[in-house]
Amino acid sequence: MKKLHRKLLTTFGVLVILLLFIDTASAVQVTPVPSLTKPILINALAAPSNLNAVSETPGTITLTWEDNSTAETGFMVERRMENTAFSNVAFQARNSTTFVDSESGMFPIYPGEKYYYRVRAYNDTGESAYSNEAGAIVKKLSAPSSPSMLKAQVIISIMGHPIQLTWDDNSSDETKFVVQRQKEGYGFEIVKELPPNTKEYMDSSELQEDVKYTYRIEVFNDYGSSYSNYSSVSKPSYAPGTPQGFTGIALNSSSIRLFWIDTADNEDEFWIVNKNPDGTYSSTPDYVLEANTTELIVSGLKPETDYRYIIISKNAGFSSFISETKARTGPPAPINLSATGLNSNTIRMTWDSNSMYTLCFTIERKTDSSNFAQVAYLVNPEELAYADSSVSSGQKYTYRVQAWNGLIPSDYSSEVTVTPKFNIINPNQIEIRLNLGQTSYFVNNEMQQMDTAPIISEGRTMLPIRYVTEALGAQILWDNAARKVTIIMDDKLIELWIDNNAALVNGQEVKIDPDNAQVKPFIMPPGRAMLPLRFISENLGCQVDWDPLTREAKIILNNE
Repeated sequence: MKKLHRKLLTTFGVLVILLLFIDTASAVQVTPVPSLTKPILINALAAPSNLNAVSETPGTITLTWEDNSTAETGFMVERRMENTAFSNVAFQARNSTTFVDSESGMFPIYPGEKYYYRVRAYNDTGESAYSNEAGAIVKKLSAPSSPSMLKAQVIISIMGHPIQLTWDDNSSDETKFVVQRQKEGYGFEIVKELPPNTKEYMDSSELQEDVKYTYRIEVFNDYGSSYSNYSSVSKPSYAPGTPQGFTGIALNSSSIRLFWIDTADNEDEFWIVNKNPDGTYSSTPDYVLEANTTELIVSGLKPETDYRYIIISKNAGFSSFISETKARTGPPAPINLSATGLNSNTIRMTWDSNSMYTLCFTIERKTDSSNFAQVAYLVNPEELAYADSSVSSGQKYTYRVQAWNGLIPSDYSSEVTVTPKFNIINPNQIEIRLNLGQTSYFVNNEMQQMDTAPIISEGRTMLPIRYVTEALGAQILWDNAARKVTIIMDDKLIELWIDNNAALVNGQEVKIDPDNAQVKPFIMPPGRAMLPLRFISENLGCQVDWDPLTREAKIILNNE
């Protein structure tokens, strides 16, 4: 039918052109015959050139050309399709260089079809040669935008339990919507045609129970169609299985992880409800989760608080039995964290617990080029402080603290950043720094390791003294038979015996600690002789400083 229509239009165009020519011929017959002495110019007009055809706007083709003549009356535009002859479709005025052919013109064009054009100039004396040919395919108008957010759900509150469909209309040029439904194992069928701008439909068909039906919406306009997403639903005949293993575990101060085993094969969703302190709970769920979900993170909770939850699996007609769990959130995050660089190799931190319970703490540290990593774990510390002696001068460090109540952590404290100051060591002195409980120590700011950490015994710092004496340049000897340690440096000689509270200093007997007879050298695994730090250091002529806050001992020997 379309082809017949085009042929009729083309024939009509030819008849119009013939009539125009007949009128022109009649006019010529009544015009006086020109004198034979005056020449008649035939085909003297220059042909148009550089004809170009392009379809940029749907339903149109735009022609452009160059006008190479000065005496034309106008231009004739001719058009053809594949395997057809050219016919005139338009006359354009003199000096024209453009023409727009469209589907709404006298001789319409059709989207998706290819057309070829040529142009020539004309005046009273005749026509020019033709321009080059140019062709273009008519651009189609696009199909409407796809509907989105299609959702199908069974409406229990209405007799017959119809299926309610809702969707978003994303187009402005649709002519209709078509609701399509697919029974499991079959193809899609048309359910209903709906007018433009529709966003909802209620399918009241009698559908089989426990059979999945899938819906989609197709939207149409004159240039095509597009589909929505798919949404599936079924009318159940039995209740879904009860979730098993429902468990809550606190993740930190403010969140709890709930998880369970999904035993149902026909649930539409899960309801989770937070129980009130008196054991009651609302019939309205706090959380609605999709089918097949097995986990939920609940956040925004209070620290050190007990929470109880119930879970129910539901479908369109039934609910499962209830499962219940409880969990206690972690301790509150530590507060008031501060850090101070004591020297080039030590940063001291303090904080407040903010909890009513005795807690353990982890200290984490990072630099600009690293991630946070744990540097200490303090088990029920007597004071909320820590000295980090494994830092480098001039390097910026960021710290945070986390509290633990058993296996349940708190949120992290706020972060604090500090850069340890640079200590200038006198080249004529030796400085040794060590901390209780740490095997790393520093000799003139260079970190070294000992195999046994210093400890407190009878109120005195005891350590394997070899690491200190060798750093000071002293000689140390061990007499296994006598269980005796001898230390020699310059004109100083110190002799000590295991389990003996007296020592000889340059041959003179002195008490290691006049105030406490229990301060004696002893053997500690892995076979290290632990000796009193202050007694030996001071008798070798060293200055000994003790910082109770950082639990750091500093031994300084001046060689000037």
